[in-house]
Amino acid sequence: MTSFFFFGPISIGWLFQMMFLTRFGGELERNWFIGPHRTSDFAWCWILCGLALLVSGLLIPLKVYGPSLVFAMLYIWSRKSPHTPVNVWGFSFLSWHLPFVYMGLSVLMSGGLGAAIPDALGILAGHLYHFSADICPRVYNKQIIHTPSFLITLVEHTIPSVFGTPAATPARAADPDQTRAAWRRTPGHRLD
Repeated sequence: MTSFFFFGPISIGWLFQMMFLTRFGGELERNWFIGPHRTSDFAWCWILCGLALLVSGLLIPLKVYGPSLVFAMLYIWSRKSPHTPVNVWGFSFLSWHLPFVYMGLSVLMSGGLGAAIPDALGILAGHLYHFSADICPRVYNKQIIHTPSFLITLVEHTIPSVFGTPAATPARAADPDQTRAAWRRTPGHRLD
């Protein structure tokens, strides 16, 4: 489990991973995982991609799966909006090229094809999810992926949304001492 949360030492590569995670992960949850259970569906996507990476790790063992998981999210985002123009260091691409462009950049910056292995495994895991969640229902009329009900209950009622709207929180009874001093904690409203 820890290998999914480690992205290497703090460096330019680490900064890119965090940028991918926040930008593309946030866009995925906000724009593509829609409906009443979007946060749990997004969590199920992460879990399935992580399981695919663990299975692929039986053939090609990796010590750290965090960057591969981020690449899976990048690939899924690029397939959900394939014709969005993106810009990488002044060069324009369509978004479905983006995972392969970044994989090529990691090979060029590291000086070897070995740097592409974690990225390629992430693309493979992302494609397995994309095929199962998006292509099969459209082309074959078969829904393969369903978010389990225990995960919906766990995520939607206890964990706030990672990148978007917070989950519902239980209502509390108003404490008179807190409500009198509440005006001190509010940011107020600016009059323009």
